[in-house]
Amino acid sequence: MHGQKIHTIKNINVKELDDGTFEWDSVELPPAKFDYDTIVNALITLYYPNDKMQAVINNYLMDKENKNIVAEFNDMQLWRVEAKEIAMALLEEMKIEKEEVDRK
Repeated sequence: MHGQKIHTIKNINVKELDDGTFEWDSVELPPAKFDYDTIVNALITLYYPNDKMQAVINNYLMDKENKNIVAEFNDMQLWRVEAKEIAMALLEEMKIEKEEVDRK
């Protein structure tokens, strides 16, 4: 894999702690991959790896009346939407940066 770029997406869910410091999550993309699907998949699986995703969906399918299960399912869906928004914003930012470099 020598020579291939590896992108890391940082500053996901930044939280300020009581002592004034910050914590955040980050995710590393596969080598030489920086496209919408790869970014969305990496972001979603950061919090919902396949086994957890399947459990959330299966729990929801089995018991749509349980408030905790519905809340967990809705949280997962909200994160999926946010991951797509983050991916679009990152790609747009990279496009703008590339255009600026190309003009120089």
